[in-house]
Amino acid sequence: MPKNPRHKLTNQPECIFADIFEREKAIFVEQARHIISE
Repeated sequence: MPKNPRHKLTNQPECIFADIFEREKAIFVEQARHIISE
């Protein structure tokens, strides 16, 4: 299910935090894009 194959290899907190950070960053970028387009 996870799109990132490294999650199958390791379950370390760094990877989990990095994944959450990437997701939050993507959401932030999308929101910023909508604000700019308006």
